[in-house]
Amino acid sequence: NGALAQKASIEASKVALASAICETYVSWNYDERKLLVLSAMEQTLREELMIVEKQYRLGLIDAVAINEKKSDLSRVAQRITELKRTIAGKQESICVLGGFLPSYMDTLKSPRISDTSNVPLPKEILLNLLAHCPDVAVAKYTALSKSHTIEQRKAQFYPNISLSGLIGFTSFSWSKLLDRSSYSPATGIALSLPILDWGERNANLQNSVSDYNSSVYDYNQAVIKGANEVVVLLKQSKLIEDQRQRQDEELFALNANANITRKKLLQGLSNKLPYLNARKNVFEGEITAISLMETKALIQIDLIKALGGGYIDNGENNAHE
Repeated sequence: NGALAQKASIEASKVALASAICETYVSWNYDERKLLVLSAMEQTLREELMIVEKQYRLGLIDAVAINEKKSDLSRVAQRITELKRTIAGKQESICVLGGFLPSYMDTLKSPRISDTSNVPLPKEILLNLLAHCPDVAVAKYTALSKSHTIEQRKAQFYPNISLSGLIGFTSFSWSKLLDRSSYSPATGIALSLPILDWGERNANLQNSVSDYNSSVYDYNQAVIKGANEVVVLLKQSKLIEDQRQRQDEELFALNANANITRKKLLQGLSNKLPYLNARKNVFEGEITAISLMETKALIQIDLIKALGGGYIDNGENNAHE
């Protein structure tokens, strides 16, 4: 059981490492998509600035409008720079988590993950699925190993005499078998009798019982913590899905407005600025939608991790066999 607990501990580290790499890589994927949208927004702002500068030269507007467009363009440029720095940090994190040198960053290719990728989770998640969680397995096998320690401590209360150890006695009187001064073995201890050190053995037993009770408490806490984590993630998954539906509705309305302003532009009913402004709103909506998709993907990864991340309790399988 101790060996199984150690093995489960190693598997828990593997799951933590694998999920960290996966989360970083998935997050990098959505950052790249945000970068594309921000670049398109920057191009739109530059086009707006050119139109406003032309209007200013014609005396149609004052310099306030130009300064506002320049400020908007500067903010988007800062967002792009910050996002690029974030991407570089995630690339470095992948190298560190994977055990590569920082120079390995140059060989990494930008991820292209499809939005249709869904995590294959069961329709009904039961408590016994937590048995696949290595952290729970560690606590379980630790408790089992402590229970066997108690049996060992109990066995020490029975007299045990190593007859082969009596060979080292120069003279031995069986009438003085329980007399501490009656033996002087050449090597090792010949007698192991609880009557000689009852207090110490009783203390060892009580310590073993306390350790076992503590390990049982840790196991119960591991199960409760795991169940609570799964429930929280399921709730978050439901909430983020509802939020994504609302965002899709908002994005649909923004695209509809952009199409209306485009038709007005083509019909000569307005200039290009309203259309470009509507396109900016669409870009902001797309960035929000990408962020929600990223959050959903990260929640799914966390849910897989909470359910064990593919860990199989080989010790339990062997027990069934």
